[in-house]
Amino acid sequence: MAKDAAAAASGIPQAILAVNFNGQVQLTWETVNGATGYLIYYSSTPGVTKATATALAAASSPYLHTGLTNNVTLYYAVAATNAGAESALSIEVSAMPTAARKIFISSTAYTGNMGGIAGANTNCQSLATAAGLPGKFRAYISTQVTDAACNILGLSGKKSANCGLPYAPTFDAATPVQNTQGQTIQTSLYNLLNGDGGAVNCGAGNAICTGVAYNETGITASTTARTITTTGGVFATDPPGNTGCQDLTLATNDGIGTLYGTSYDINNWWYSAGWSDNCASALRIYCLQQ
Repeated sequence: MAKDAAAAASGIPQAILAVNFNGQVQLTWETVNGATGYLIYYSSTPGVTKATATALAAASSPYLHTGLTNNVTLYYAVAATNAGAESALSIEVSAMPTAARKIFISSTAYTGNMGGIAGANTNCQSLATAAGLPGKFRAYISTQVTDAACNILGLSGKKSANCGLPYAPTFDAATPVQNTQGQTIQTSLYNLLNGDGGAVNCGAGNAICTGVAYNETGITASTTARTITTTGGVFATDPPGNTGCQDLTLATNDGIGTLYGTSYDINNWWYSAGWSDNCASALRIYCLQQ
C-alpha cells in the first residue's frame, strides 16, 4: 500500500481499502490534492475498466456503497476528477458483503514455519475453499512485522502505524462474527479485536460470547491455536524474547515458543491462554473471513 510517486503526480487515488459489511462495502482512499470529486467504478467481475464498469460519484473518502447482495464479490477502482478532467484508475480492490463474518480453527496443525504470514493466509484460504466457505480468509496471527488486525484487512504493518496506510483503517463495528455453526462469537470485528462490549454483549469477564470451537467444516475442535497475538489484535511480545517463530519461518525448538489460545474459552484465553513449548510444536491456527 506504499504511495507510488509517479501515480501520485498524475492524480491517481492511492491506498485504496475496501471493507465489507452486511449488504455494504466501504471504500477509503488517500485524498488527492486538487481533486473536486471522485468516480468509483465497480463490477462483479475482476478487471475493472471505465468502459465496462458502473460508475458512482463520490464527493470524498470514505464512501459507503449500500444496497448490495451478500456473498457476491465486487471489484472496485477509483478515479479523481477536477474541472471535467478525470485521472486514470487506481489499483483494483475487492470485497464481498456478508451478513456475518466467519471464523474457524483450522483442522490442520502447523509448526512455526508456515512460510511467513502469507503462508498462514494460504493455509486458511485453502481450508476455507475446500470446505465451500465463500470469500477470502486470512490467518488471525501476528508477526513482528504485521499485526493480526492488519492482516485480517489484507494489509501489512503495525496497527499503531495504521497498517501502512496514510489514514486510520476501518474495523467493521456492525457485522457479527460467527463460528461455522452459526453461533455469534462477537457482535463485530471491532469488538472481537478489542474485547470491547464483552460485559454488555457476552457477560462480565468475557471477551467473546461463545468459543470459536469448530473447524472449517463445522466439526468440533476444542483445542489450541497459535496466535502470537494479544488484546487489540497486535503482536504479543510474551514470552520474553519471542520472535513469532522468526515471523513464522522457524520449525525448530527455539527454547522460547509463542502465545496460543484455546478455542473453547470465552475470556481472553481464546487468544492468550499460554505459551507453546517451542516452534517445532504443531498447533492449529484461527482463520477469519476478511
